Amino acid sequence: MSFFFRRFTTPLAAMVAAALLVACGAQVAPTPIPSAPVRTAAPVVDAEARLAFNAAICPVFTGIIEIDPRLAAMRGAGAQGGDMSLHATEISAIENELGLLLDDLEALPEWSSGATLRHLLITALHGIRARLLSIGGDPGASTAADELANLPFIASDEMDLAMQGAVQSGLTCEDTP
Repeated sequence: MSFFFRRFTTPLAAMVAAALLVACGAQVAPTPIPSAPVRTAAPVVDAEARLAFNAAICPVFTGIIEIDPRLAAMRGAGAQGGDMSLHATEISAIENELGLLLDDLEALPEWSSGATLRHLLITALHGIRARLLSIGGDPGASTAADELANLPFIASDEMDLAMQGAVQSGLTCEDTP
């Protein structure tokens, strides 16, 4: 009985106390509205994050620019057909370089405006590297030429949009070493 009584009377007592406060004219002092907006450190933090992101991603872009013609050459070799084991050394070298680029992308500092671009780059490079690992496992296989000819491309429409968004938010490699 006492459990039921406490359970019922506790909320009832709180409601009665609130009604008495309102009825007796108790008022809460209004909170003053500041005349000027309060400054936060967010813009400074975002600028620092952007600068760190720029400095770290620009060497990745350089690596992609250097590796892309080699990927095109591998696609061309695959399109010509024949024994892909003749290209095993280059397949392995590109696969290793993609691994290094992926490590660099994984280590990028966080910057919200570059997050989508980073994700899309990682996804694209992982896909290409996985395909190269598969081909490199048996470059003499009958399917190796077709697989090499059909290597995915790094760039995509979605990546282009992510790059535009990042550039509009301050991504640049002009002032990075």
